[in-house]
Amino acid sequence: MKRFLQALILLFSGALLAQSGPVVEVFAPQINAQVRITGCARDTQNRVVCALVFESKAQTNQSVTVLQSTVRALAPDGTVYRGRFSAEGGTADDTKAVFSLPAGMRVNASLLFPDVPSGVTLFAQVAFGGLEFRGIPVTQGREAPTQAAQAPRPAPSEDLWTSWDRRLSVSLHHVLYVGKDGTVWAWGLNQDGQLGIGKTSEAEPKPVKVQGLTDVVEVAAGWRHSLALRRDGTVWAWGNNDHGQLGITPNPLVPYPVRGLTDVVAIRAGRDTSYALRRDGTLWAWGSGRWGILGVGDFADRPLPTQVQGLSGIKALPQGIFGDGVAAVLKEDGTVWVWGNNTHGLLGTGQRCSYWESGWDWGQGQPTPVQVEGLKDVAQLAVGGHHFVALLKTGEVVAWGLSHRGQAGVFNEYCAAITKVPDLRDVVRIQAGGIISSALTRDGTLWAWGTHTSWDGRVFFGMLGIGPVRRDWERPVPPIGMDGVIFWEGWDTTFAVKGDGTVWAWGRNDYGQIGNGSRESQHTPIQVKLPDMP
Repeated sequence: MKRFLQALILLFSGALLAQSGPVVEVFAPQINAQVRITGCARDTQNRVVCALVFESKAQTNQSVTVLQSTVRALAPDGTVYRGRFSAEGGTADDTKAVFSLPAGMRVNASLLFPDVPSGVTLFAQVAFGGLEFRGIPVTQGREAPTQAAQAPRPAPSEDLWTSWDRRLSVSLHHVLYVGKDGTVWAWGLNQDGQLGIGKTSEAEPKPVKVQGLTDVVEVAAGWRHSLALRRDGTVWAWGNNDHGQLGITPNPLVPYPVRGLTDVVAIRAGRDTSYALRRDGTLWAWGSGRWGILGVGDFADRPLPTQVQGLSGIKALPQGIFGDGVAAVLKEDGTVWVWGNNTHGLLGTGQRCSYWESGWDWGQGQPTPVQVEGLKDVAQLAVGGHHFVALLKTGEVVAWGLSHRGQAGVFNEYCAAITKVPDLRDVVRIQAGGIISSALTRDGTLWAWGTHTSWDGRVFFGMLGIGPVRRDWERPVPPIGMDGVIFWEGWDTTFAVKGDGTVWAWGRNDYGQIGNGSRESQHTPIQVKLPDMP
């Protein structure tokens, strides 16, 4: 242990560049821990920050000391840059950093390199405390992101995606999951009974089984309520029912079938609304009628499912939950039809942005579907909090709406026009979250853009999964370690499934949305286990 604490100062040389392949994870035998460098990125002051995770394999708690004199990074041209180590819950000065590593637990840490020029996009080596890592890319912010060289990976297959699609739904504060046996599990906020366990509670940070549901094929998590679709085509609902989003139910704390709905093939949940697509291609809505979001021609709440007006030839409902006041569908002809709140130009009708005219003036809204102007040949559609993302048949990704944090591919725009998202090629899937967007490329790499923080920028949640970097990104960056991805789902919290069957999660966790028993948000992906995983 003493030898580790004193840590040999590493000798750097050009010969390091000849060593093949990146090394992002090593074992530290002196402290019996796995140490992973999850990535390096520039902060708002152009300093390079590298995120680390220490995972203890020991059976006893340990105090770990890292000498600052051992913290160094080597650029490909042979230049050595000195850095500084710090760890969560620890102390650090110019000489050393000290932190506690509890038995069997993880601790996040970081390396700060303040003097690395902007032209450096790769560290040939990063070292501290006698540990060495190689081939670490430095994400350049608004520059095109760079990755370490790696062998080509096969594209995610449709079969693998289908095996997970519709089984996981992530909302702002809670998560729903369909087990392999058709039962439903839930975790996160439960103040309105949205977890379906027969009672309310502040939060459940570990998965709990929803009462009375079997043979479920799809779930949809709204802001404060939940939906499930059974194999027989019936829809079940539970949680908050202030606007009739559950339908008429004798007990909102447990699932009950929504009256008047049969032969349903897909469901979605919004803020206080619910939607069901029937096999005959008709779309039905119930719940809050504010801003005309039900699409039934008026602004009244509806406790019973009512058919959305003027729609036919529906190809798909958007990925994710229906947004905060807006709804949409993708039609077979590649056109997008939207209705509801147009504050941020989401309807694509060319209206001026009402934000600039009178603050957060939500207005009445559009109570029936209208076609988004100038948008065609859409293959996939995703709806975020106040923005849309679309994958075109050409392979390009476009976005529009609120983009004050870069979530629609531009900065400081409150009514962004339909704009191509930069630096994306060979995209096969898209998603949109509250203030972020994401895309999966054919090689299995996940990319994200938007913000790392809360709506007002005050709370750091780490939604992009790129480490402890407090800034917004209008260009896509890869969440650390997220290659080989076959499926992902998220809002402010994201879950990703890799081809090896492992599940990873990051982002907001203030109500236990990650489901690992903790309520600490994660700014880098951590491996988790879903309820029916061994």
